[in-house]
Amino acid sequence: MALGTATLVALHAPQPASPSRSAVALRAAHDDAARLASLARSAAGRPGTTPGSQAALSGAGMVLDRQAAVLGGTTAHATPGAATPTGPAQVGTVPAETAPASTPGTGASSTGAGSTGASSTGAGSTGAGSTGAGSTGASSIQASDVAAALASSVQARLAALPDVDAPTATLLASVAAGQSVQLDSITAATGTTAAGAPTGAQPAGTASTTASPNTAASASTTASPNTTASPSATASPSASGTCPSPTATATYGGTGFAGALATTERAETAAAYLLETALARTPAGSPDAAARSSALDAHRRQLASVESFAAATCTVLPPRDAGFALPPNFASDPSAALKAVEGSSEEAWAQLVGDAPAARRAAVAEGLVTAARLAAAASPSNATAFPGVPTAN
Repeated sequence: MALGTATLVALHAPQPASPSRSAVALRAAHDDAARLASLARSAAGRPGTTPGSQAALSGAGMVLDRQAAVLGGTTAHATPGAATPTGPAQVGTVPAETAPASTPGTGASSTGAGSTGASSTGAGSTGAGSTGAGSTGASSIQASDVAAALASSVQARLAALPDVDAPTATLLASVAAGQSVQLDSITAATGTTAAGAPTGAQPAGTASTTASPNTAASASTTASPNTTASPSATASPSASGTCPSPTATATYGGTGFAGALATTERAETAAAYLLETALARTPAGSPDAAARSSALDAHRRQLASVESFAAATCTVLPPRDAGFALPPNFASDPSAALKAVEGSSEEAWAQLVGDAPAARRAAVAEGLVTAARLAAAASPSNATAFPGVPTAN
């Protein structure tokens, strides 16, 4: 009996643990970013490509190279921390969970991201590799191929969010936001379109659906950032009697989703306040006035989204700050301060993704996409690979 038992144990030795869903999703994101970077460079070098298109495609290639480098090594994880209007939550860096290398016949690079099992997480089920662009000859790669592959990659990252751990969700949402900004740049420079692009708000000049300057300007004079109403389409659970008792109360500097909601609300309120103040001092009809008015409207919509998330999770937000101290030289040149609050908004939304309930992460990530677009519009020459996760950039 002893020999039989020993033989049975030997025959049923433990097998190596399968990679986690987070590891698989990160591997798919890495493989897509690397492939997309190659596509962007090929399209930039295509004969007949205009200088503007070359610049957009080359810029996208550099951002995607950075994403691939970080995703293939050390990933930046958002960590909870108190935030102020000009100093958002702290972000730290920890080693990434080791992801298995792709194996022949099953790796993301051979069959499209996600064929290693990412389909269970949503990562890569519509990855860049599935567009077929990677199999096209380098000389025939066009900007439209890159745009389609980028849009597909963004959707794959968002689809993976419910099934990964919180830090990985933050990172994947940041990857999607960074790729969305590059997609905007390519479509604006080349006139191409991509189905399935994220629906976050677009700053003025980046999408045909952006409100005209005159419409945006008139809107900016009718509402204060402290009076933004929550979306009527999202009824408050507390009003319908479905909220548990007691209702969660968010506090600035608090932890969890409630604390992250409060942080995001403050960051968005600060951005709206500074934009409203700057707009009042900006010559009417000028390009700066149009851009700031459009950004102000977008931040008001962001605030409405925060209120919607709070209502849906039975969370009471703290009263909004009535105002914020203006930094030195704001009256003469508010540009630096406006860039800073856009960065604060990005970081707040990135942390909110990680703290959100799994089922709400993709919706929250749309807020990060919008924040990334607003930050890129405020600083066009400084687009980052990981919006909201500065340690990865």
